[in-house]
Parts: sequence; structure tokens; C-alpha cells
Amino acid sequence: MLVQKRHERIMEWLEETHSVKAQVLAKEFNVSLETIRRDLEYLESMQMLKRVHGGAILEKDNSKEQSFVTRETLHIEEKREIAEIAASLVEEEQVIAMDVSTTNTEIAKALKKRVRKLTVITNSLPIAIELSTMPQYTIIITGGTLRNAELCVVGELAEDFYHSFILTCFYEHEWHFITCRTNRLWDWGMEY
Repeated sequence: MLVQKRHERIMEWLEETHSVKAQVLAKEFNVSLETIRRDLEYLESMQMLKRVHGGAILEKDNSKEQSFVTRETLHIEEKREIAEIAASLVEEEQVIAMDVSTTNTEIAKALKKRVRKLTVITNSLPIAIELSTMPQYTIIITGGTLRNAELCVVGELAEDFYHSFILTCFYEHEWHFITCRTNRLWDWGMEY
């Protein structure tokens, strides 16, 4: 099992149980205890968990979001699968809107392989930078205040732009790629 996949599984386990024992993880993943200790040290350095004697606990304030860079490698294979499907829906010369997310960044990468000419509206700096290498792409970035950990622009200016430019012209935009980090209906839309 790749290190990245093991890290994902450790975090999934912690999300469910809120604590893990190093010995149990070593047995589960068929790796040495030292390997698990290094995994836990790395995940702690990324502020994803807190190491305790014999294992780790989930020390995550639900109101504290993980940074874009931290989330970028989590569930990467699933994000790439989603990206390929989403990119297959987009056609040449369409206008699309994409919010900030690591999944949408993967969609941007997939679009570059499939679509030569496109207009993209986004508040995401990573998406804008990713697509900037495409000479026939028009990239429109919303205004606003930089949210450092998310690498995006937010605030009243971004919201006003979105409402005036995107929502009033909804019929002109063939696709809006909007993501959230929850699968619980009552949490949707509560991220920002």
C-alpha cells in the first residue's frame, strides 16, 4: 500500500473512531510499528492529528478547516476519477464556473487535456494558475479578499461579482462546478 493511501486510511479511521493505536495500525496495514510512527509524525506535522502515547487522536476543531495544500493529496485517485467524468461533459468554447476546491483543481487539469478553448470563471488561484498555460482559455477571477489557507478570494466583493456576473447570467454558463466537504445534507453550504 502506498504511503499516501495509508495516510488516507488512517485519517478515515480517525474520523470514525477519534483515536487509533499504533500497534493496531501496524497490524492492519502489515507494516512495522516504526513505519506507523513515521506516518503519525507526518500527519501530526500537517496538523491533521495529535500523537499520544501508543497512537493518535483526532484533534480537529470542526470549525477549523484544513488548508488547501493539506487537502490536495487526500483521496487523490477519487478526485481524478471525478475530474475525468466532469471534464468529459464540457465542450469547446463553453463558459464554466468553478469554485475553489482540490477536486475542481483536478477537473482543471483534466480539462486541459480535453478542451482547447474555454472560458472559466473562478475564485480559485490554483485553478487560475493551472489553466493559465492554455492560450485559448479566458480565465476570469472574481475580486475579493485573499483567504490564505484556501488560496482563493472571498468576501463581499467576490459574492457581488458572483451574483451579478454568474447568477444573473446562469443560462449562459453550461457548467458550474461547486464542491463541498460534507455528505450530510444539513452541513451543505456551511463551509464558508
